[in-house]
Amino acid sequence: MLTGCASQPAVLGSKPLWPFEEIAFRTSVGTVTGYVSRPEGPAERLIVVLQTSPCPADQQDAGQHLATGGLVWKQFKDDSFFLQFERPGGGDAHSVIVACDRADRHRPAWQDAVADSVTALRRHERLDVPTFYVGIGRGATTALTLAARDTRASSVALLSGMLDAGFAPAIEAADVRSHLPPVLILHAADDRRTPLTQAEQTLARLGAKQWPAALLIFEGTDSDFGLQSSTADCFDLVAQTLGERVRKEHKAGDLPISRIACPDGTDAASGSSEIQIEHIEQR
Repeated sequence: MLTGCASQPAVLGSKPLWPFEEIAFRTSVGTVTGYVSRPEGPAERLIVVLQTSPCPADQQDAGQHLATGGLVWKQFKDDSFFLQFERPGGGDAHSVIVACDRADRHRPAWQDAVADSVTALRRHERLDVPTFYVGIGRGATTALTLAARDTRASSVALLSGMLDAGFAPAIEAADVRSHLPPVLILHAADDRRTPLTQAEQTLARLGAKQWPAALLIFEGTDSDFGLQSSTADCFDLVAQTLGERVRKEHKAGDLPISRIACPDGTDAASGSSEIQIEHIEQR
């Protein structure tokens, strides 16, 4: 179980926001709003996506984080519970709707808010399935930290991860005897905001702690993996690659560093991405 049980995390209420459900969680930080998608059949996993803080200290520039455009959700909507803290379809600075009471609204509060929300959702839905954490942009540090704390965590992925000062303590505190879910790092070769060297250093530091990890480098694209440009097919490939890895229960430590060529937008025919993903698996 995640920490925070003493504060009795709970689901306070919900309302439909098809295909999501807007849920108010009681946490040790205050009331936090999350957005949950339920699978059509039995849930095989719980996906927790972290991008911007549920407890922002101020209005955040929407341009500073990578929105998924629903593509990550589409990979898991049929067989997984999906929890995120950005309003689906929201793309402006008001897309995060929260009311955190604690004065300290920085990263520790963010981690507590997410951990308590996951605990509350598991209790409310009686979920006994693995957790898969996805840290996008600023959410990378929290995803990595919470995955290490969650004994149900099966793996964690970092997409265009912007690791802050809390990253080093999270790695240094890792105990090789404890539960360390494999980490899959997906990074753009031409990322101007978070250089590829940081992803390579992350891989090395994780390896030094015997924390299984792998790095997938997507060539010919920037920090948004082409989501908001003419190479949007690249982000579709990133999302599909992520889905493939999760379903095959990848052992990140067994995977080499891979460089993957993004589609150039001229061969967007149905099925082309699946062929590329299969090629990646065979490299």
